[in-house]
Amino acid sequence: MREKILIAESNPRFLGKLSTILIQNNYQVIAASKPNEILDRLREDSPDLLMWSYSVPCLDNPDLLREIRQNHENISIVFLVNQENEAKLRDLSGDGVDDYLVEPFDDLQVLTTVSNALKFRQIKLRNKMICQELVNANQRLSIKTRQFQELVDFHNSILENINVGIFTIDSRFKVTSWNKKIQELTGICREDAVDKNIFSLIPVLREDNLHQRISQVVQHGGTTELGHIYSLNPQGEQVCCAYKISPIRKSGEILGAVFLVDDITQKINLQQELNKTQRYLSHLVENSTDAIISFDLDGVIVTWNQGAEAIYGYSDREAIGRKWDILVPAHLHDQVAHLFKWVKESGSVKNLELSMINRKGKEIPVTMSLSLIKDPHGNIFGLSCISRDQSEKRDLQNQLIHTQKMASLGKMAAGMAHDINNPLSSILAYAELLVNKTEKIGFTELTEHLLQVEEDVGRISSMIRKMIWYSKPSPPQLGQANINELLDRAVEFANFQTPLRGIKVVRQYDQNLPETLVDAKALVQAFVNLITNAVKAMPNNEGTLTLTTSHRTKMIHGVDEILIMIADTGIGIPEENLGKIFQYCFTTGESTGKGNGLGLYVVRAIVEESGGKISVQSKVNEGTTFTITLPIKTDVKPNPFLQ
Repeated sequence: MREKILIAESNPRFLGKLSTILIQNNYQVIAASKPNEILDRLREDSPDLLMWSYSVPCLDNPDLLREIRQNHENISIVFLVNQENEAKLRDLSGDGVDDYLVEPFDDLQVLTTVSNALKFRQIKLRNKMICQELVNANQRLSIKTRQFQELVDFHNSILENINVGIFTIDSRFKVTSWNKKIQELTGICREDAVDKNIFSLIPVLREDNLHQRISQVVQHGGTTELGHIYSLNPQGEQVCCAYKISPIRKSGEILGAVFLVDDITQKINLQQELNKTQRYLSHLVENSTDAIISFDLDGVIVTWNQGAEAIYGYSDREAIGRKWDILVPAHLHDQVAHLFKWVKESGSVKNLELSMINRKGKEIPVTMSLSLIKDPHGNIFGLSCISRDQSEKRDLQNQLIHTQKMASLGKMAAGMAHDINNPLSSILAYAELLVNKTEKIGFTELTEHLLQVEEDVGRISSMIRKMIWYSKPSPPQLGQANINELLDRAVEFANFQTPLRGIKVVRQYDQNLPETLVDAKALVQAFVNLITNAVKAMPNNEGTLTLTTSHRTKMIHGVDEILIMIADTGIGIPEENLGKIFQYCFTTGESTGKGNGLGLYVVRAIVEESGGKISVQSKVNEGTTFTITLPIKTDVKPNPFLQ
């Protein structure tokens, strides 16, 4: 692009000559002859060079020159002066004059001066551009420096205030940084830690395994966790910290390592408490007598406690992974399937009475509660089922009804016995009168028949008196009694409740058995319970019931005691149940028929009230023997249980 030159000249001849020289050398020339014209041309044409002749007044007006330089700082100015004005020009040299020509001058001087002035202008422009770029670069650098410092300060603030201990070491294991949290954990301030050997500051890291692993990271790299390390804090309390170490690299070279130290004491304590609570809840669920079962959404069993095993008969290994239908009778499958669907939609059902089925196919009455199992976000992932066996409750209800019937029957029998006793007394009296008369007239055969009638009536009367005595409620009454007689009476009463029929009763009594002070009615009740159980344990009423009594003197204490053994040849008791049969409400419901489990519990209470003990021996399919030992004594404290 051609440079543009403004010539300020009022002499036409000189202007023409100068313009010709410049145009011939490929410069673009514009002209002005007055100061105002110069300012207009500068503003409108933006020339690269101003050649200002002394013929246009300027040297006496330095303000005009400063205005031009201020408004057109990129233009070069060359003055054309004569020798008279050269001195004035020297005075203006500080106001922006780049060069000047003194008349007379030839073409070469003009072209050289113009060329130099334009080159000087380019240099000024480049310098100005470079200066601007430097300014811009410096501004950008300042911004970046400020941003970097802010980032450094931000990171330092994070490192300083983060709730994790952080420190760094160099390749010689000397500390190079130490944040506030690690000061709290160790009680060592930053000033005392920096430039110190880490193994001296934290002695627990000296352990061979830890020292070796830290050295491995510093020498060869690789991030590693040092595990849970226990130590004492500044307050003397034991804390547990998790240490993690990573190498610090620069250009591939390992300069040291950074440690992250997290105080997990509270977390460990909370985890221990959580584990303790979970174990407690697990044991609570596992040892509950209720069946607690969880199912997934497809009805597959997921968890199974001991209560479920006791009620349904399946072990957890047998039950888990199978569907709910193994617990439900076939005729109730549709009903229970609908129940599961309803719970999924509605949320829960409580205390539903339902018949379930155990492993042996026996239906069990239960009360059941079903509810949904949800995760913390409220998503349903299973169902919880808690069921309680109601067999015992129903048996107790049936037993209560039976007891009430028996009580009513006892009252009725007692009343009937009184009504029967009166005619029996008359019959006995007439029989005795007839016996006396037949003996006198010699009717021997008739006399024998009447004597038999007299004997039978006496036996019936005795039996009725015993029934009244047995059925009539009364408080404990202690008195001297013969155990053999009480056993015989118990056999009679047991025969009323459970007919002996084909069972052979063998009595092996000690005929010299001394009497002892007991509550006879209570003891007979105990014997009746044992005999009744023995009869029920012998299938088809076939077998032998053996009643044995004896007495002995214990060598250690020198106390006389009576031994009573009641043995049967029945189905026996499984070994795993022998230690449980005297527990309250324990019953198998198998060997002795359906029962409420109170019989043997009452027997033990009566025996122990009498100061005695009871034990059992049994073999499956061979029989059972109950042995009772009673001390022979004269003072027995009544048991409130029997009242």
